[in-house]
Amino acid sequence: LHALRHTCYVGMASALLLLVGVVHRSVEVNVFQEPGLFSEKVLWWGDTDGIMFAFPIIVLSFFSIYNVLSVHSSLTNPTRRRVKMVLDGTVWTCFGLFYIIGLAGYLYAYDKTFDNILLNFPLSFRLILCGRVGYLFTLCFG
Repeated sequence: LHALRHTCYVGMASALLLLVGVVHRSVEVNVFQEPGLFSEKVLWWGDTDGIMFAFPIIVLSFFSIYNVLSVHSSLTNPTRRRVKMVLDGTVWTCFGLFYIIGLAGYLYAYDKTFDNILLNFPLSFRLILCGRVGYLFTLCFG
């Protein structure tokens, strides 16, 4: 766990960069460039055909806690309550970050949103590009 700390730092920094970049671009489009776009384009509820297709993807994303044993062994006095607190905090933090990134990404592109939110942004957006490179580093070395 100690050896992976730098990868963890890069992963968290890239998530925060993406959060700032995507929210900034979404606010820029909806507030400054086209202020009435939100009321025209937002789709509150789409078709329900894809819910059962997408549900396993969302559920499986929370199963990627393969570092639980190493986190458990590195905790001082690893009681059940403390391990649960660490895991719950991690899951809720990830959920909050990715929910905001996904929502802001949708509010940036609306009906032209790709399945991968990051594909909506060209490579010329430097902040989002840095977040992408950080994720690449995290996936390759994590």
